[in-house]
Amino acid sequence: MLTHVLKLYGIGTAAAFVAVAAVGFGAGHKYKSRVASWVGTIAVSLSVSIFIQFISIPFGPMLASHDIEEAKKYCEYLVPRLNDHKLKTGSYPTDVNEVIPWWKPRPRLLENRFYLSDGQDFEFDFPDPRGFTFNIFIYHRERMEWELIED
Repeated sequence: MLTHVLKLYGIGTAAAFVAVAAVGFGAGHKYKSRVASWVGTIAVSLSVSIFIQFISIPFGPMLASHDIEEAKKYCEYLVPRLNDHKLKTGSYPTDVNEVIPWWKPRPRLLENRFYLSDGQDFEFDFPDPRGFTFNIFIYHRERMEWELIED
């Protein structure tokens, strides 16, 4: 919904600048006015930059969805390693770095703290980058599924 509103706002704004550009160029040509020509040039520049910004809006949610899936897969990759650690030592590690291979880089959404363990249980969580509020994804070990907690 918000994306559609922003697109319409962007198209309307760009259209207004195009109209100003047309008037500026027309007046500049008819009356040989440098000011009107400059106004037209500035309006064209602004309308092109606004148009370029607003055509990129659909790519944000696609990138966010990719980042979310990448973070989930990374966490799910760690689950068998954490379970193996518990079988060997009797508890889950309190520091996830004990089971992360050095060659496997963390996804962008997992740069901060994303693993919590008291030794008996563990949890993954990371923020949802798609919203304006603070929503988080939480992995439930018992059910082996993700849940989106909305604020």
